[in-house]
Amino acid sequence: SQQIKTELALVKSQVHPHFLFNTLNSVYVSAYEYGDDTTADGIGKLSHLLRYMLYETNQAKVPLVNEVEYLKNYIALQEMRFGNDTEVAFNVEGDISDFVIAPMLLITLIENAFKHGVSPAQKTSINIHLVMINKRLEFTVKNDQLKSRIKPTLEGNSGGIGLTNLKKRLMIIYPEKFTFKTMIEHKNFTARLVLL
Repeated sequence: SQQIKTELALVKSQVHPHFLFNTLNSVYVSAYEYGDDTTADGIGKLSHLLRYMLYETNQAKVPLVNEVEYLKNYIALQEMRFGNDTEVAFNVEGDISDFVIAPMLLITLIENAFKHGVSPAQKTSINIHLVMINKRLEFTVKNDQLKSRIKPTLEGNSGGIGLTNLKKRLMIIYPEKFTFKTMIEHKNFTARLVLL
């Protein structure tokens, strides 16, 4: 009985993503058929993000190349959302082909930059810099520091939970093999993570 329940739970867990991707594919095709290439492109990127999150992040470490591709898709979706009001620069230096990393670490800093450093009421910028030097990863995200939001976001007012969880993950996965700092200077918020 327990084995049957386990097998059913497994099948159910596979059906939900399968349905989601089939639905996304239908909307994607429909957008192209009606000539809405921008929407179709966004749906395609969203599908890649979800596929990566569901199927490739179950391992302890993933290739950094895959993680960077995920970040680029996320940034592209955000650029579609904010248009020309937000300038995003993402630079990668060094050879990242042989490096592995715990999945979904770097995205926290980029999500944080978009959440707190972008405003539809003014021009803003985000600078993301990933440098690989001698098997040492340096990841820096800098965004404009805006005034605190008056209205709560959909996530509520529980600000800072993303960075708090990131620090906890780093302490567990990379004990004594990382540095993480945040600073505010000249109306810019900077987060810098180094993995040794």
